[in-house]
Amino acid sequence: MKNNSFASILLLFIALVVVLLGICYKYVSTASTSTSECDLTASTCYFGIENQRLSVRFVSKPVVEEEIYLALDLPDDAIFTNGWIEGVDMFMGKTPLMSDNGRVVTFLGSCNLDAMEWRLHFTIMKNDRIFHYSAVFSTYR
Repeated sequence: MKNNSFASILLLFIALVVVLLGICYKYVSTASTSTSECDLTASTCYFGIENQRLSVRFVSKPVVEEEIYLALDLPDDAIFTNGWIEGVDMFMGKTPLMSDNGRVVTFLGSCNLDAMEWRLHFTIMKNDRIFHYSAVFSTYR
């Protein structure tokens, strides 16, 4: 009886490992690990996506406590899925990026620092693959 119990536990462990490997294969192998970063403070950032180019830029200079619009130029078959902004100098939570009729809009909270560095994160889906990008930028009082 004791030997049968050990075999059952071993079989359950092997089944659990196979299921976890299947989950990892499905979700990790289909997601691209491509991550790029650039400085968005003064210019447009360009990124590669499957031999094509995408760009992101601020429509106007980012100011805290005001709506901020980003122009995100994607290849025709690419989709913005989500994104957020977080403080680098001071963690102030994650401010979501929202898609609004082809534009991306967000809002930065106020900070007690005269100069604040931020990091923009966004995710693009193209051909069932996921691409992660980030760009840093600064605001000044």
